[in-house]
Amino acid sequence: MRKSKPRKRPARRGNTKPGNSGNGSGHNSQAVRKDTIREVCHRVTAWESEIGSIRAKITAEKQKRIKADLGMKIADFNFALRLYKLEGDDRDQLLDTISETFAALEVGEQLDWELASRRTAASGTEPVNEAAEAAAVAAGPV
Repeated sequence: MRKSKPRKRPARRGNTKPGNSGNGSGHNSQAVRKDTIREVCHRVTAWESEIGSIRAKITAEKQKRIKADLGMKIADFNFALRLYKLEGDDRDQLLDTISETFAALEVGEQLDWELASRRTAASGTEPVNEAAEAAAVAAGPV
């Protein structure tokens, strides 16, 4: 029987990018690298925990003070908060965009019966008599 030669592991490349010390070889360097990794993991985990705690405080504040005390929707408050955080020109641009969008969609306009009848005539459809339809539904099948 022929014995096979043990395979050599490829040499580990050192981390020699600018700002990194050493070439990654040697016991002492490996220990420093492990310590650095552990330290960063510990710090990041602690900061993420703080972020979670702060998010919980923000949510509780909005739920109590905005929703419960004022009866305002959280989404409406978040929109107002977004406006509050914007700088002058950005805020003005957003408000202009909202105004333009509402005008284009005719959101918030009073119902104008004359305009509605002109639109109906222009579209070639007959206006719907809601009272007559309701009475027909109430009367049942013919």
